[in-house]
Amino acid sequence: MRTTFIALGAAFAAVGFYAATAQDEAPDRSNDLAWHSAQQAYLGGLEAADGWHWMEGGLRWRLLEGDRSGARPSVADEVTVHYEGRFIDGAVFDSSYERGEPATFPLGRLIPAWQLAIPEMGVGDT
Repeated sequence: MRTTFIALGAAFAAVGFYAATAQDEAPDRSNDLAWHSAQQAYLGGLEAADGWHWMEGGLRWRLLEGDRSGARPSVADEVTVHYEGRFIDGAVFDSSYERGEPATFPLGRLIPAWQLAIPEMGVGDT
């Protein structure tokens, strides 16, 4: 099993995939139709011209830095990532940056959106 390091910023926006470890201060919006509608409308407005890529399941992602030329992990690999998850209003729901260190995970045990998008990035990409 390889270990791969990739930095993830606000590069991932996923429809239907929500963080299981939201911070305590974030309000529960799971039954808020207006909030879900705003999330969907925002995602629908992301443009390929701005570097956004579309993948199965409604996943939207874009590369902020790098050229995807580094080694690319597979779902069988362990990855070390810096990441920050935000809602469209900018509220952070999880951040390795706030904790001061990247997190290491077996990619195959992460949410489906990460299993799809992280292998599209090269080592060192953001």
